[in-house]
Amino acid sequence: MAESAPVTKRRAQTRARLMDAAIDAFAERGVMAASVEDICERAGYTRGAFYSNFADKEELVLALLDQQISDVVERAHQVIGDSLAEPSQEDSATLIEHAAEAFSRAARPVTREWIIVQEELRLYALRNPETFEKYNVLERETIGNVRDLLTDALAKVGREFALPTNEAIEILGAVQKQHSLDALMPTEPGVYRESAPSLTTLLLLLTRPTG
Repeated sequence: MAESAPVTKRRAQTRARLMDAAIDAFAERGVMAASVEDICERAGYTRGAFYSNFADKEELVLALLDQQISDVVERAHQVIGDSLAEPSQEDSATLIEHAAEAFSRAARPVTREWIIVQEELRLYALRNPETFEKYNVLERETIGNVRDLLTDALAKVGREFALPTNEAIEILGAVQKQHSLDALMPTEPGVYRESAPSLTTLLLLLTRPTG
């Protein structure tokens, strides 16, 4: 067992480097146009290394989708959980603002490349029925995780969604997504328009005091 651990770690590092290279390739050329050879060259590996980690490019795409969703959920748990971890004497509107800022930070892609790749992966899934089915499963899991987290966070500040929760999450997610896309083409170079103010307004409109 002790001898196999370094191999497992090395394989994980190889897989991670291939996925990072795929993000760069997909952002630059698109999922359809980027080849396995291109990804391997960017990562500094051979095709053999690629196929020892992924059956094909399709499996790599699904791995990236899973990573993207896992990252969002992990950040959401950490950021939203930390922001509302302790009871506060602040008014409801201020606490909603804190929750909106936390949601914005959790949902924001970490790099410009990830913003582009998110859209590329969505388009790829739309063009490939089998991938689309798996994409939908992962997206539903994400919505479920974020729904539960936000519902608990709102309960801590004495509020609840005033419409079906999944609909509210979809609205919030659409606003956050648009802000991410706007960040690619800012009206002022180098200026990222924060989504938190819009999300604060939405959360106040979409929620009501409990009871």
